[in-house]
Amino acid sequence: MIQGQAAASSLDVKLKRPQPAAASGLDAKLKEQHRSNCEASAARWGTLSGDDALPGTYTGGWHEYEAASVAPQNAPYGTDRLLLRSRAPLLSEELCASLIVLMEAHGAANGFDARYPVTGFTREVNVADIPDGVVLLSEALRTTLLPAAAAEFPSACRPSSLRVNEALVIKYDAATGNNCLPVHQDFSLLTINVALSPRSAFRGGGTWFEHSRETVLTERGEAVMHAGGLRHCGVPVAQGVRYQLVLFLLSTDHPDVAGRLQAIGAAAGAKAAQGGRAPLDIALSTAALERACALNPLDGESWSLLGCNRRQQSDLDGAARAFERAASLSADTDFGALVNLAAVRSAQQRPADALAALQKALAIGAPPSPSQPADELMAQHNAGMQLFTLGSVEEAGLVFEAVVEADPDALDSWAALGLCMAKLGQEEAALACQRQKDGAADEEAEEKQCIICFDAPRSIRFRPCHHSTMCDGCVLKLIAHSENRKLNCPSCCQPIVHLCCEGAGAAEDSPPEPVRQLTYEALSRPNEHTSSNGADRQKVETYRPEPLKPARVSTFDKTDGERTGSNVDGLTVEEFIAAARRSSSNNLAAEEAHAAWQIDVEEISLCEVVHDNNLEEARRLRALGASVTRPDESGMLPLVLACFYGNLEMAKWLRSEGAEIDGMTSEGHSPAHAACSAVSLPLCEWLYSEGVRFDPTSRTPRTGELDVEHLERLGPRLQSAQAQARHGYLELVVDGSHDKDQQELDDEAEDELTDLVGPARDDEGVEDAAQDGAQKAAKARRRERETALEDRKLALCRWLLAHGLLHAHGAPINALSDGGATPFLTACVNDRVGMLPWLKEAGADLGATGDLASENGLMIAAREGCIKVVRWLHEDGSWVL
Repeated sequence: MIQGQAAASSLDVKLKRPQPAAASGLDAKLKEQHRSNCEASAARWGTLSGDDALPGTYTGGWHEYEAASVAPQNAPYGTDRLLLRSRAPLLSEELCASLIVLMEAHGAANGFDARYPVTGFTREVNVADIPDGVVLLSEALRTTLLPAAAAEFPSACRPSSLRVNEALVIKYDAATGNNCLPVHQDFSLLTINVALSPRSAFRGGGTWFEHSRETVLTERGEAVMHAGGLRHCGVPVAQGVRYQLVLFLLSTDHPDVAGRLQAIGAAAGAKAAQGGRAPLDIALSTAALERACALNPLDGESWSLLGCNRRQQSDLDGAARAFERAASLSADTDFGALVNLAAVRSAQQRPADALAALQKALAIGAPPSPSQPADELMAQHNAGMQLFTLGSVEEAGLVFEAVVEADPDALDSWAALGLCMAKLGQEEAALACQRQKDGAADEEAEEKQCIICFDAPRSIRFRPCHHSTMCDGCVLKLIAHSENRKLNCPSCCQPIVHLCCEGAGAAEDSPPEPVRQLTYEALSRPNEHTSSNGADRQKVETYRPEPLKPARVSTFDKTDGERTGSNVDGLTVEEFIAAARRSSSNNLAAEEAHAAWQIDVEEISLCEVVHDNNLEEARRLRALGASVTRPDESGMLPLVLACFYGNLEMAKWLRSEGAEIDGMTSEGHSPAHAACSAVSLPLCEWLYSEGVRFDPTSRTPRTGELDVEHLERLGPRLQSAQAQARHGYLELVVDGSHDKDQQELDDEAEDELTDLVGPARDDEGVEDAAQDGAQKAAKARRRERETALEDRKLALCRWLLAHGLLHAHGAPINALSDGGATPFLTACVNDRVGMLPWLKEAGADLGATGDLASENGLMIAAREGCIKVVRWLHEDGSWVL
């Protein structure tokens, strides 16, 4: 796991620039820093009483995995057993559940930390900030976790030397997109990763290790323990939520000077430039990384960072050597190092070597992440460019064709494919490629609009939660409207700790292209001499190097004050506002945004976006002040409408925003009525748990009113009765007029031409000889859908009966609606043949006519052309009086 951002900004101020050959002074300072960290840890977490503290309470044993070397002779570990998984839980289920509860409560009250807005990130809390969590975890550390670490790594970890540098509870949440971490190393001697969630609570996830390309997953309470220098990543969670307790352990005996130097190099060098700004101090960074590589020549991360620095300094030969070393140390499993090596070789006009590096990268594939497909397609595109340069035009064209087939919006690949077609003399194909490129470019231009005011912003700020962009003006408006001047995403309402920026000071006549790859904020602000007009920014190349991944970075110098409030471009909110007011372009953007915000959102109903099930737009309007209880012009309420469409997620969000659980529309529809009409048992169960009043005496007009043509086909008596009928919960489920599957099946039935004359055919009877295989397959699929729908209806009916939620007066199964129809007659008139067996079993009177004159179910079904109902009634025979 990534442990957090190092406060290297303080180091580059306090320390003189180190020199690789004479760094004893810097080494001494870093060792002193290590001692200070260990003392702080001992004060907070305590220590084991002595070296006789073994073996502890855990005796379940460990699975061993193949591990790469992390230092010469794997010092100080003294073993190749650097990756272990426990065979049994180290923490109890009760303790795991308690830590999750404490984490969520602390995050809700104080906000979650999300310090790495890269291509996917997690939300986390520091257990040290939760007093109850410290008490719980301290006991587990003393009795179980620290003794287990010392027992497995006796050469590196005397029990009394172990210290907890940081303890985090990390949340991987598929629903919010905060679901993964990129490839990185940990700033720790040892990392213990304990699963707090059962594996059944999520899909995907796990810890992926680069050297073996293997994902390790554990059950609740079990642990993975590994050397901090092993490169790994958090695999994206595809569904559900995964909670992990992550402990970063240090030893008083082994100060990791090379790791601390790497942290300084990462913060001050080319890594900071990934945010669209100049490096803080490229010379300091390079000197620190060179020293780190000298102390630990087997650390591939340091070599990769050094390669990026040298490339930034236009030292292509030095960059190539560094990337080659990083790739070699990983046994060619470091996708990022291979892609960056290819970029350098291309800049050196060595296309054959660049192609060889890219082929190795494509052979292993990109690490698991949300950007994995895009990263692999970019490498594939670059390989095609090298083939084109080498004269293999036809082969290059095939590569570009594969890229655009996988990603139709790949503008560069469309352009390159067109060039290949032109070279091969296929002019029409080349023109077609150009048209595709232009169309995709137009669509991409629309994506650059500010999500709030829909203007095309000159300064584009990507939000870490991946919800598009905002312009400077709307950033200012959000700050002004927020509480305590803390930013929240208007789409998902998550706190925004950092905004990833591109082109904050770009010239007005040349708006910059947005950076697609999100990067994390630098650890401190640029030097005062840094250019503010973006002119010193590196130009976009054909290659997009693999984004720099966080190094082994610690929070060892980070103050509590730095973790509060919002941060824009590395500035505090006050500094950002002051800077914006001095900028004419920002003032103009603020005025335009202000005009766009001058809408009375309180007068807007959310029903339209609820109808479209557009939760992101609903959150945006809500952030602007829209009411969740305001009805639309027809009197419909947002929560009722969400229930009509069976949108449980939307309903839960509306409820969390204050929607009334028993709100009634102008026509008398409640959320409970709507959920029954949508045949949604999950919605009904949720409403019931929320305390909704399922009033057995409550009735509502027939949902999905009959259209004019349908009414005209009915007889006068049935017409007036149906137009005024008010149904209870059971009739609504039988009708199911707001269920999506029911609507589709009804539409298909309307299109069918049925002949009521002639012998009835069994559903499994011989089909017409002219009917082809496709029609048979369509009928089979329809039968499957009908069966599934009937099962859902029956499940909901049984639930309603079990909870006593049907009519309170009379026999529920034969209760009359206000229009005089029983549930059985409702099933007949709406062709709900699947409900008839259950109604019969439940005691329904199949011969009843209700108040509909003398018309029974058979007569109604025949008049309506409900041939399946007629067949069932005829074959059953029990409808006869």
